[in-house]
Amino acid sequence: MSISQSDRMLVGRSDGTAAGVEASIKAAVAQYGPAPGAAKMLDGELQAAKEALESGRYVVWRNSTSGQDFCARVGSGSRCFCGHHYSSHKYIKPNSPSSVCVDCDCKAFAFVPKRPEEVGDYWLPRRRGFNVHNWRAERRCKHGHD
Repeated sequence: MSISQSDRMLVGRSDGTAAGVEASIKAAVAQYGPAPGAAKMLDGELQAAKEALESGRYVVWRNSTSGQDFCARVGSGSRCFCGHHYSSHKYIKPNSPSSVCVDCDCKAFAFVPKRPEEVGDYWLPRRRGFNVHNWRAERRCKHGHD
C-alpha cells in the first residue's frame, strides 16, 4: 500500500508505506506522548476499565450506524441522552443488559459520545478552527444531544 505524496508530508520521516507510517507514528507517540484529545479519551477508557474490573460489569458502546467497527467503554462519567451520568443508572436485575435512571423516567442508558473520535470522526479535531468543546453527537433525528 502506498500513500500519496501530499499524505507523505503529514507523516514525516516515513517512506510512505503503511509499515513506515505506523513506525513513524509509534516513534512520535513514544517520544511526545499522545495528543491532548487522545490522552483525555484514553484516560476515560482507563477509568472505565478500572471500574469494570471492580464491578465485574464491562459495558461498551458500539457505533452501529457508521459502518466502522468502533466502540467506546462506558464508565460512571459517561452521559446518557437523558442528561444523567451512567452512575445514575441502576440495573434492575444483576444480569440485565439495560439499566434505568434513578433521577428521571429514562428506561435504558443510551450512551452520548463526548468526542468525535468516539464515533470514528478522528479527523475533526485536526481541522483548522474546529472546537471540540462545541461539538455535539448527532442523533438519528439530526439534532444534537443538548
